[in-house]
Amino acid sequence: MQLVDGCLQADERLRVLSLPEPDYGAAMRAGFLAATGSWVVNFDIDYFSAGFLREGLAMSESSDLILASKRIAGSEDRRGALRRIGTAGFNLMLRLLFRSKVTDTHCMKMVRTSVVDAVAPFVVSTLDLFDTELVLRAERAGYRIREVPVVVEEVRDARSSFLGRVPRTLLGLLRIRWHLWRDR
Repeated sequence: MQLVDGCLQADERLRVLSLPEPDYGAAMRAGFLAATGSWVVNFDIDYFSAGFLREGLAMSESSDLILASKRIAGSEDRRGALRRIGTAGFNLMLRLLFRSKVTDTHCMKMVRTSVVDAVAPFVVSTLDLFDTELVLRAERAGYRIREVPVVVEEVRDARSSFLGRVPRTLLGLLRIRWHLWRDR
């Protein structure tokens, strides 16, 4: 907390948001909707890339949403085989269920605040799939999405079991599919 307090004292533009329950997706939603700049930038704790920020800023005039992809040409995914296979399977599900052309939704991202304002209120997912649904809804709405290759090397072990998340993720994707169909 000392680091956070020091940052808050050093820059009055910073603020801390707290939620009553731990929920990755709800935290992302709260942070995205509270942002006041032209862009919202999201870095997960797993990896960071200053190169992504440089490339994203260079693309910002011609893009509405910029994703760091660990799956496109030029990227390097140094995670374990199970995680890489899981990512490939997840992206296959996105292609089959949603006809998505995006290669990676769980990544660093830069999103125009106007896109957040237009799309986030309709996102029903929390937990692991808020960002996936946000990207899918933005893609369906015709926003300009660009992807940047990145190097991904995990800096900490996952807090939840990969295999334990599979049923929850599959149910979550089906729920998103249902909501998108209903919202047409």
